[in-house]
Amino acid sequence: MLIGVLSPGLSVVTTRDSAPRELRGWKEIADFFDVSVRTAQLWERNLGMPVRRLSTRSGRVYCLVDELEAWRQEADPGRSGGTDSARLARRKSHPALVAGGVIVASVAGFAVGAWLFDSSTPSPRVLESAPLTAAEDAERSPDLSPDGRRVVFISSCEGAVAPCVWMRDLADGPRRVLARDVSLHAYPHWSPDGRRVAFLRPGGQGMDVVVVHVADGMESVFGSLPGRTREENLMDVASIAWTADGQGIIYPHREAEDRPFRLYVLRADGARTPLTSPPPGSAGDTQPEVSPDGRLLAFTRFTTLSESDLYVLPLPDGPLQRVTRADARIWGLSWVESRGLLYASHPGRGRSKLHWASLDGETSELSGPQFAVKKPSVYSVSENEIVLVYEQRERQDNVWSLDLRTMEPAKVAASTWSESFPTCAADGSVAFISLRSGFHELWLQSPGRLDPVQLTELTGPYTDMPRWSPDGKNILFSSALGPTRDIFVVDPAAKTTRLLVEGPDSEEGRGSWSHDGRWVYFRSDRSGDPQIWKQRADGAGPAVQLTTGGGYEAFEAPGGKELYFVRDRLSRELWSVPVDGGEERIVYPDGPSESLWAVADPWVYFRDGRSIRRLDPLRGDLETLYELDPAVTPVAGFAACPDRPVVYWGQTDVNRADLWVARLELP
Repeated sequence: MLIGVLSPGLSVVTTRDSAPRELRGWKEIADFFDVSVRTAQLWERNLGMPVRRLSTRSGRVYCLVDELEAWRQEADPGRSGGTDSARLARRKSHPALVAGGVIVASVAGFAVGAWLFDSSTPSPRVLESAPLTAAEDAERSPDLSPDGRRVVFISSCEGAVAPCVWMRDLADGPRRVLARDVSLHAYPHWSPDGRRVAFLRPGGQGMDVVVVHVADGMESVFGSLPGRTREENLMDVASIAWTADGQGIIYPHREAEDRPFRLYVLRADGARTPLTSPPPGSAGDTQPEVSPDGRLLAFTRFTTLSESDLYVLPLPDGPLQRVTRADARIWGLSWVESRGLLYASHPGRGRSKLHWASLDGETSELSGPQFAVKKPSVYSVSENEIVLVYEQRERQDNVWSLDLRTMEPAKVAASTWSESFPTCAADGSVAFISLRSGFHELWLQSPGRLDPVQLTELTGPYTDMPRWSPDGKNILFSSALGPTRDIFVVDPAAKTTRLLVEGPDSEEGRGSWSHDGRWVYFRSDRSGDPQIWKQRADGAGPAVQLTTGGGYEAFEAPGGKELYFVRDRLSRELWSVPVDGGEERIVYPDGPSESLWAVADPWVYFRDGRSIRRLDPLRGDLETLYELDPAVTPVAGFAACPDRPVVYWGQTDVNRADLWVARLELP
């Protein structure tokens, strides 16, 4: 069977008049060789792979295919670079090497053939959609019963702090509580026989997998899973699925923090069996879903925390198939019989939409009414019609300011998109991260201007933590354009961006300036554990490690002789260390948390829950300046202006999630 060539971009191409001769970005370069981004970067550094950059001030890269072909013949990276020659040979099916015609696509090292699918399947069409719930509280993570009559989901319970698992008939009917005191990321999932629902509940050492019988509400603990962190939840590592026989639970787990997540089967007797083996350096595998006939396991493989694709594994141990090559954030998937997958996805960090993926590699965005779609769940009504229940979310994060002289809050550059991580300059300019372009980019709101101006066009999966230089001429920020995060500097006047701190195998972030602008302090795990380092702001000379006991985020203290820092993401202790390294001592035991504090002589300002506080580290005096509205939810990012008594923060002003039901026509 002949099918189209799988483009590394977004679509399936069946014919080509001419071949593209340029690869843009590390992901396309890596896909050309069928290797990881990290391996491609190591080949450039160690083997001289010809990589071009858009400018000396830009971190964006591209390659010419002819140059790569010549280099491959001479360098033979398959022998030297840690991958076998057979994998390199298979990359010749890449569309950049095809002059025309139609060939069989090679996905993740295996030909996609008739073992899965006999013919190409066009995309389903949304016929109609309507809200299923319209409560004031957020309702999320729906799952349809095998007979398509009932849906379970997560929502709050009156008078309780922890949410509940709810159940209701898909037809008009009352809802009832099925289980209480569950995790917000409980991800309820029906058993294949429709008699039980599995979900997650916080336990002593992490999360318990709990099974509740729908008929009588009786619960039992099926097994326990390790604890989760906030960063891991970005990958939906709490998602679970039943095995086809209803005797096991499939779940993600990693053996150590430096290992990727693998999918395992947990049996009632405690036995655990691994199912997948993600490549080293990737974030791992999550969001498992078993096809209705029990033959196929679909899941999401994350390259980074925000780049992922769909894979299918024939059970019990068939050859792994890569289904999509979008490298986008996937927010849930569901089988349509065994014909294909509906999934919610978006590029960058924009609003997610429903997409269709047939098992021969064709993908398309569904037409029809939808907005910020997540967690789709499907029931097949007939051969040509399906019912879909999904979570539809609307969220608006905005940057706010507080003038400490008048104690009057004000919204800064509001939009219907997400704004966060503010930083302020002495002239009143405010820079922040916004999604209004569809990606996390840096924007600038200048005094007297009505609309903000976009400063970066990185189109990467994640950008955060901007910091103005003391002279107001440059802004430091971090961004993940490859598998790890690096630190960049942008000149707002010239709108030029240069890479300052990078590490092919390490995570660099949380940058801040010295008082004279000559040095940049940052967090790096290049030594094995996150520590505070410093680097000359002009990029000259090697980076210098300052802490040894752990360091996550730092700001120079007033006077310029010490650094204040926090050790990790969970710590509330404020520490100090000399700017050239030395003794590390605790300054205050119950101070700021990471991403929620700033230093402005002589104070340390920080947000503690909904309270904005000010600490004098020398005297140990702490005072509460302002209480935020209880109805809003604060988000990451905080800034204090060095020459003006103004602080900035981010908060969620709108956060609604309802369940919707749609009817789709299959071709």
